[in-house]
Amino acid sequence: MTKVNLDLEKYLEARRLEFNYLTYDYAVTIPLIKEESERVLSAQKAPLVFEVDRFEVFDYNSRMYLEDVTKDELESELPRLLTEVRPALTHDVENQEAIFSLVEKINECGYKLTGYTQKYLDSWETISGLDLFDQIACTPLEEIQDYDVILSNHEEEDEDGCVHIYDEFGNCLLRQSEVKEHMWWSDDPYFDLENEAGDIILEKIELEQLASVLYSFLNGMSALEIKETFLFPYELTSEQLNESRFIYTRYSQSIKQEITAVEDFDSFSDEPVDFELGGFQGQFRCWSSNKFFGLSRAVTVEDFPSIYGHFQLKLDLESTGEGATKVGVAIIELAAKNGIELARDERLCTGIFRTANPTYELGKLTNFDYWTSDSGIPLRSSRQISYTGMTKRTQEVAFHELTFSETVAELLTLGL
Repeated sequence: MTKVNLDLEKYLEARRLEFNYLTYDYAVTIPLIKEESERVLSAQKAPLVFEVDRFEVFDYNSRMYLEDVTKDELESELPRLLTEVRPALTHDVENQEAIFSLVEKINECGYKLTGYTQKYLDSWETISGLDLFDQIACTPLEEIQDYDVILSNHEEEDEDGCVHIYDEFGNCLLRQSEVKEHMWWSDDPYFDLENEAGDIILEKIELEQLASVLYSFLNGMSALEIKETFLFPYELTSEQLNESRFIYTRYSQSIKQEITAVEDFDSFSDEPVDFELGGFQGQFRCWSSNKFFGLSRAVTVEDFPSIYGHFQLKLDLESTGEGATKVGVAIIELAAKNGIELARDERLCTGIFRTANPTYELGKLTNFDYWTSDSGIPLRSSRQISYTGMTKRTQEVAFHELTFSETVAELLTLGL
């Protein structure tokens, strides 16, 4: 391939593109073997011992065109990216046929999967998390599905027109939040796992987590352990906790639809609101205090005491880890059936840098200026676990740095 020189800054500006420079600290790669299956989903943090550089290219509207690429990959892609018109990355969930094969298996076990979408209604900032913790924790289990913080307490409006929610003892639980002005909402579907009686076993599962949740459930992991492993918020650092606040958000929810075909995963856009639910469902999520971006996954009202207790009161989560070991054995055996050896990587983003004045000569990015407005570990950073598959016979890379859910779907696809 001919090596070229580019006035890179000029070309980037003409295409309204920018690139960020990111640094990651990595742990040593761990080969995954059946005798040490507990390592597959282990929550124990490994020492981070070496640094890796990555890059991302995006436009002025924040649409991403290259993501998490090495310097060599960036240098290779830049000439084509600047001279070709290509669509932005979509992050669509792939291998949906494999995911649906898991739905068929849970159906055989007497369970069903239902899907729905959510529409934003309002947001409330938590004021007294401890009083809210006590109130929700003391709500009987049979009533928790219909519990709403707003309707279960009383509201008062101050002289500035801001609404506060108080409990019966006069404790201020919530106040109306303006965070909605900074949130980005989508119509992505959510899914619930239900038993034959219609009782919800697991709820608010996102499509990108569906393979990991269903596969783990089928291989002996309890609902509680699945929540703690795949659905609860990421483990937040002390800095993140100091800079965050719990936001209670309410949504209207569409009428649930049972998943009976792979096409159903993408069929929720025009579903009407289910007003029999009272018009809304609530959930909690950690948001940054002053920059208005999410620091965690959302959790249901029922699970708020566990999350608040863990993050703020330093209480241990309840799972035993036994299910994770069973799932570890299962995924290693599934990989082996497809001639794949698995390895696990762990990393933490240590810096996100803006760039300027790039120099591109003879096919190489030889220099660029970079800076950041934040010192230390980025607030939105969390430890990331990924999995790489190597073909046992040739030691070629079959897939590289996938999430656990993507790994499950990829291995199932290989076996279809």
